[in-house]
Amino acid sequence: MSRLVKILITVLMIVFSVTGCWDRRELEQRTSVVAFAVDVNEDNPELIDVTIQIPIPIKIVGAGGGGGGQGGKEAVRVISGSGRTVLDAMQNIEKRLNQQLFYGHTRIVVLSDKIAKTDIADFMDILRRSPQVRRLLWPIIVPGRASKILDVDPKLEQIPMMFIKEMLETGARDKVMPDISLGEFFISLSDTSVQPMMNLVSITNNGMRWSGTAVFKESKMVGQLTEPHVWAYMNLRDKKPGGEVVVPCFDQSNRFMAFHPRDVATKVRIEHRGGQIHATYDVRMEGDIVESECKIDFNNEAVINKVQEATAKVLENRANEMIRHVQKDLQTDVLGLGFLVRARHPELWRTIQWDQEFPNVKIDVIYKVNMRRFGMSMGKE
Repeated sequence: MSRLVKILITVLMIVFSVTGCWDRRELEQRTSVVAFAVDVNEDNPELIDVTIQIPIPIKIVGAGGGGGGQGGKEAVRVISGSGRTVLDAMQNIEKRLNQQLFYGHTRIVVLSDKIAKTDIADFMDILRRSPQVRRLLWPIIVPGRASKILDVDPKLEQIPMMFIKEMLETGARDKVMPDISLGEFFISLSDTSVQPMMNLVSITNNGMRWSGTAVFKESKMVGQLTEPHVWAYMNLRDKKPGGEVVVPCFDQSNRFMAFHPRDVATKVRIEHRGGQIHATYDVRMEGDIVESECKIDFNNEAVINKVQEATAKVLENRANEMIRHVQKDLQTDVLGLGFLVRARHPELWRTIQWDQEFPNVKIDVIYKVNMRRFGMSMGKE
């Protein structure tokens, strides 16, 4: 066999062994879904409604070379379909389109609270198995009809659903909202020592707003935390400051000051004594007074100490309200205390059922507040 024939055989073997992307499909041949919502069918409770929002490229501002598009609601199309399962509903939507749906660019998944209160294990299984669905997208819960949020036009983004994405990302970056991506939800769902949550977004007359978090027990929504309770949760578990705290003036109860937390350091002590688990949270918080109606002298050290003590008291009361709610009303461990008990007391963990033990855990919270800045005020001679 000549050398040339050997070379040709080698080249052919290499060519046939490289299969390439046999199932590739150009993006231009797919319809990208930026968000989709899941509801119970209003006429037949056994059916699932799925509503998708897809962009219309030619109508997006800056698209093409001939001029700007319109943006907002005019730049997207909202389509609904029904089916026995979520996947069945999606396939029924796809039958009405000229291209295959693509979920690699999906940024928001919306569930109605009615869907979430049943059991979303099967739906989560679909998302977990899909190679297109990204773990960094945002799952949210909407009270009432989830599909209605896809029709809201905040007029601040070319694609309306990007407004929610930016709102949640900004809140997480500024540490005033919990960072709960789909991946984080999957992790909590698989861990027996902590229960999952999702951000809660409500539809308003003028648009939409973040309104706290939905709390789950395993894969079923059992309640929610309001904004102040979420901020207390973030102080204790995530060591994040949360939002502003309104504190009554200690000399005038009908007047208030606003405290803006900046840094939080939290330590947790777990003890087992007298047959009961005892958790103590020591929270050290620093921040600024950003607004004050109080007629007090912030240059006086004794006054500053009173302000710090009053602020710590408000924070402790808020945290205790949140703890009572999750222990007694929801009976679900969103604080991740089970994780700490399992890590620090493994022998004890093997002898208890944590979902039954958590409501009986004694939890104490101690705040120490350090004021850094008080701003400027105008005084009269």
